[in-house]
Amino acid sequence: MRHLPLLLCLAMLLACSRKSLTEEELFKYANGLTDAEDRLEAFMEFLTSYPTSEKLREARLAAVEAHIELGHAQEALAGERTILDSLSGNARSRETVRFIGKLVAKKLASDSAAAWAGGMIADSTVHPYYVNWAKHHRAALYAQAGDIQQALTLQRQVVEASSEETDWLRQAAVFAEAAGERKAAIARAAQLALQGDVKSVNLLQDWTDKESSNAEERAALRLSTVMNAVRPFVDTSRTLWNSRSLAAVFLARMSVATDTARAWTEGAIASLDARASVDNHVEFHKNKALMLASLGQTDEALDMFASVEELMDPWQQDAWMEYASLLTRAGRRREATRAYAVGLLAGMDDERRSGFLRSYQTSYGSTDGAPNYIDALRDSLAEFTPAEGAAPTTQSGRVVLLELFTGAECGPCVSSDLAIDLLSEVYPRSSLAIVEYHVHVPRPDPLTTDDSYDRYMHYGGSGTPTVVVDGTQSFLGGGPRWVKKNRFSVYRFALDRAAASRPSVDLVPSASRSGDRIHAAVTLKSATTASGLLHVALVEKSVPYTGGNGINPHAFVVRKLAGGTNGTPVRIGRKELTVKQSFDLAEIESDLQSMIDNPDSRRSWPTWLKKKHTWKSVPDRMNRDRLAVVAWVQDAKTDEVLQAGYSEIAVK
Repeated sequence: MRHLPLLLCLAMLLACSRKSLTEEELFKYANGLTDAEDRLEAFMEFLTSYPTSEKLREARLAAVEAHIELGHAQEALAGERTILDSLSGNARSRETVRFIGKLVAKKLASDSAAAWAGGMIADSTVHPYYVNWAKHHRAALYAQAGDIQQALTLQRQVVEASSEETDWLRQAAVFAEAAGERKAAIARAAQLALQGDVKSVNLLQDWTDKESSNAEERAALRLSTVMNAVRPFVDTSRTLWNSRSLAAVFLARMSVATDTARAWTEGAIASLDARASVDNHVEFHKNKALMLASLGQTDEALDMFASVEELMDPWQQDAWMEYASLLTRAGRRREATRAYAVGLLAGMDDERRSGFLRSYQTSYGSTDGAPNYIDALRDSLAEFTPAEGAAPTTQSGRVVLLELFTGAECGPCVSSDLAIDLLSEVYPRSSLAIVEYHVHVPRPDPLTTDDSYDRYMHYGGSGTPTVVVDGTQSFLGGGPRWVKKNRFSVYRFALDRAAASRPSVDLVPSASRSGDRIHAAVTLKSATTASGLLHVALVEKSVPYTGGNGINPHAFVVRKLAGGTNGTPVRIGRKELTVKQSFDLAEIESDLQSMIDNPDSRRSWPTWLKKKHTWKSVPDRMNRDRLAVVAWVQDAKTDEVLQAGYSEIAVK
């Protein structure tokens, strides 16, 4: 008790210092506290001090999380009701099932959790996906209460409705095993383990061990179980090396046919060539790393992970956790902490967060400042700039074409837009030609044209951002600003591989402007006869406009495609062929203005947008000093770009 006055003084000093913190500082301070009681107190102070903050919902969620962690059932329920009152539709349903799941995991307020889940199940207005999540949690509550048969019956209903969620399938297997249906549970777990679910691997090992006290019988059962899952999976797959690479990890984790596992991962990597997707490159190296790790070859596994570290996006959370675990095993503690943190950037759950905190404490002596570490990592990734000399020099003569499909209102497009801005600074136009097409996603974008929409649909129109390299390498997805470094690395990897191959066609564009008319000429030549579609795009190199995602300016925006998305058919041989195109700037601007005035009359206007629309702002007229021409020849059947070129516009 002799230290009590000192503790009171420290507490008073901390309270006084908190009062001087700004809104942002107090939120960051509260979020950085690892002790649940301290964190709850700080967030309650934030809610009192800043009742109109934009971070109000985040603070309320954090307070509810702390109440759950401390076992405060009634306070957690009351806080969650306040949060739900501010939500509606799918957002409300999504938050409700998330909260019920937290209660179930903590075994807290079971009666209330059951009532909330039951209410969702009975509500016909709730989307079936969230109804299934409610049933999933309700089944877990039955199991906790000892009613395994009821739990299994309900969980089977969930699986019958949809078999896409690993958690649903695994829980069905757990309940089946508990109900005495171990062989069926083993078969289900094997399928999930084959797909990479580590928790199912552990269940499978445990359940096969329980089947017999005889070591030889257990080994035989494990072998037959694994191979019964692997053989049909590999034999019926349309992508042989993808299935073998994934199956190899399963074999190694189960200590079955390890020589086959090694051969399959090595064969998968050997199959990679210049046309292989970056996704396969990452997946095959990652799977070999996991296979090696399962065999205890930590150093070799880390080398494999390191070779694709820059290409692994933050949404591959399980891979980052595996990487972090390996780094920990190798004694590389601070590297492990960073890998754990990367795996938390895209989303945090209790298990991943616990792994990160353990690693941080081991690395730095305590968990103080652990959340700030994640914030600092996020900030550093958002501020990434490539090192000088990042672009390799090649002698192939190829000019790679990069097409970006984006939108000024598209939040996930931010990282891709910024990454391509960096690429445009690193690579000269003599080796990289860039065109940027805008579409109305998810809200109206005044930089959209029918030409850009048609080109988007030519590649399937599967979403934004989409990046297409030389017509054949496609990358869907981006993220917030801090994903910029990953997108830069992925696109650069694809560009460098494409640049290494010699073009089959020589292509030289040129352009000049006289008044409001631009004259473009593209000279083509080939050592062997080649045919394809010639595309010529008029681009504005920099368009000052700020949409909902905050990007400004926008680079290499396509204003017009000569001949539309169909291009001009050409047959190229040894003799030079020159194709001429022209652009009437006054006509293009008139068309752009017509789109602004009557957007719903255009095919690019989505059916889900209101017909009557008022633009919050529109870009200025085209800046004639910032125009350029990009040309490329594309195979009509395969979409492969044979060669591209870029030209500034001379003024006469």
